[in-house]
Amino acid sequence: MQFPLRPLSSPGTGLTRASGTASGTASGMAAVDPDWRGEELAAADDHLAEQRLRRLLSHLPPRMEAVVHGLRRPRARWRRIPIAMVFLAGGTLGFLPVLGFWMLPLGLMLLAEDIPLLRSGLYAMVNRLAEKKPRWFE
Repeated sequence: MQFPLRPLSSPGTGLTRASGTASGTASGMAAVDPDWRGEELAAADDHLAEQRLRRLLSHLPPRMEAVVHGLRRPRARWRRIPIAMVFLAGGTLGFLPVLGFWMLPLGLMLLAEDIPLLRSGLYAMVNRLAEKKPRWFE
């Protein structure tokens, strides 16, 4: 299996250009780490998941959509984290009348804005959901 060539000086490869040429190639191009395509595909999947998440959130009532959009902004971190913790705590008490288990996914979604591990899980879940329920993302 052949992989496309890319310059050794590109960021993220962990490799640097040697003096003059690399691996005997005159152009400074060499077959490098084949995982770089995986990184690009993962970034494309993340971008697609973010678009799908925005489409899903656009189905919320206008006021709720504005609140969620405001909380997802980077500068709202100081509000987002405590609110996410309240939702997670309320979700654990879901058996009570006013609180509910619906609060858990909302709290996790808000925390995913700041925790990369949760973000990748959220994006994977959104992509799976889009495959199973495409009408929700129209």
